[in-house]
Amino acid sequence: MKETRNDSSKAIVVQQSISILNQAVNKLQENDYVSAQVMIGVAKHLLDEVQIDLDHYLTIQRLLKDTFKS
Repeated sequence: MKETRNDSSKAIVVQQSISILNQAVNKLQENDYVSAQVMIGVAKHLLDEVQIDLDHYLTIQRLLKDTFKS
């Protein structure tokens, strides 16, 4: 059950990142480059965290699979 909650929270973070990037698009259209840059940085940070979590999960999954093969 915990994995489902984590997957759900990752999905929420990705959705939040998309929302932030959409706001950044609006800021770019308004020529507010500083705000857009900050928003893009925040979205990138959030997505990087999700990517790290997924990398860890896949590494653990591979190690477990290799362990049980032996």
